[in-house]
Amino acid sequence: MEFGHQRFETEKQMLNFLKFDKGVTDVNIYAHNAKYDVSRSAKGILSNLIKQDRCELDGNMIYIKGGFYGMNVRIVDSYKFISTKLEDMPDMFDFKGIEKEIMPYSIFNTANMFGFQKVEKCLLK
Repeated sequence: MEFGHQRFETEKQMLNFLKFDKGVTDVNIYAHNAKYDVSRSAKGILSNLIKQDRCELDGNMIYIKGGFYGMNVRIVDSYKFISTKLEDMPDMFDFKGIEKEIMPYSIFNTANMFGFQKVEKCLLK
């Protein structure tokens, strides 16, 4: 995991850096096929979040939100908005010089996420 030029060995190190070193109060983490990413380790990011709420649709995760020492954390599954392989996105969006694992998340905003910020009427598990 990286933040700028800062590398982290664990999700907890990343959360500590954002909260205590950078003073971040709200963070959105986008992962393509996030259900896989968040469930891959018992010591992963979910083990660090308290008061977790999940928004699911038809059994598929849309987002999970929780808290980390007062910092609000939301993990969003970008696959639910752009259902294609990461490797196909540079051609799809006409991005030049973008690597597979790096996606310009500026394409996610309140104008193009179909009212995502207002999606609160979903199944919370």
